[in-house]
Amino acid sequence: MKKKILPILLMPLAITSLNACGAVKYELYVSKDDMRFQKQIIGQAFDSTGLVIKEVSKDGKHEREIKYTIDAPEIVEGDSWSITINAEGYDPVTLTGETRNKIKVACVGDSLTAGHVWQSEAYPVYLGNYLGSKFEIGNFGENGTSITGYGGNSIKYITRSVYTQSIQFNPDVIVFCLGTNDGTDWEHAQSTFERDYHTLVDSYLSNFPNSQWVFMVSPPCKTPNTYGIQNEVMREQINPVQRAIAEEYGFPMIDLRDEFEAMEGGYDSMLRPTWNGQVDMVHYSKEGARYVANRAYETMNDFKYN
Repeated sequence: MKKKILPILLMPLAITSLNACGAVKYELYVSKDDMRFQKQIIGQAFDSTGLVIKEVSKDGKHEREIKYTIDAPEIVEGDSWSITINAEGYDPVTLTGETRNKIKVACVGDSLTAGHVWQSEAYPVYLGNYLGSKFEIGNFGENGTSITGYGGNSIKYITRSVYTQSIQFNPDVIVFCLGTNDGTDWEHAQSTFERDYHTLVDSYLSNFPNSQWVFMVSPPCKTPNTYGIQNEVMREQINPVQRAIAEEYGFPMIDLRDEFEAMEGGYDSMLRPTWNGQVDMVHYSKEGARYVANRAYETMNDFKYN
């Protein structure tokens, strides 16, 4: 009896991991030839053992099992891969593609990174658009976080789950901008600011010694603002420490303070004028977020990726 053709509705998406045995995670859809049944196979490691999947109807009321094997004796050869799927009752299907591991970019920071209440307009969103599909962007900004735990919402970044998530993300590039919130309680933050800054930076370097960095000096704001951030404290106290740390570690630096202040006509257009009926003038406007993203993009163009 002639076997049926196994329809492939969605080709494998992305190669997400490789190991010494050639195991690769994949995602694809297979369906019954009459199109009434559909099943998604996700995250299985390629091997040659018999596996069983459930094929579930679109309405969720019917299901059946299909035994299948995957043949991948030489799955990766240079920049290409190949697998053959053998499912009961179907002709074998061979799929091929390119091996592409995305470059992971972790954007670390406070609400200037998170986007505050305008998260869809945060600078990491625009950065992802500029960099394209070869990059994966992780936005690890959290509103109110600081270096020391003083100021903002009295939240120390290194103690937060977002910090742990940024480590688990396993970044190739770290785009870093923190320190603005410490300026709201500088009286208490000042004594530990530089030490805590080193601790946070060193924690990333110990985990990712080969990572590449884009280090941002915090931008200016306008005083007064609803958050109590003092622009003078930022200029005279926090920004100099940030510059010194960037120089100490040899990080590529984007001095947003200097660049904003050098803008012809001032930098008001870079900042949100209001939020919740009150003066903002701290968080990026759309124009400001695009500017910051473009500067990070320009800096990353000088990197070499393995």
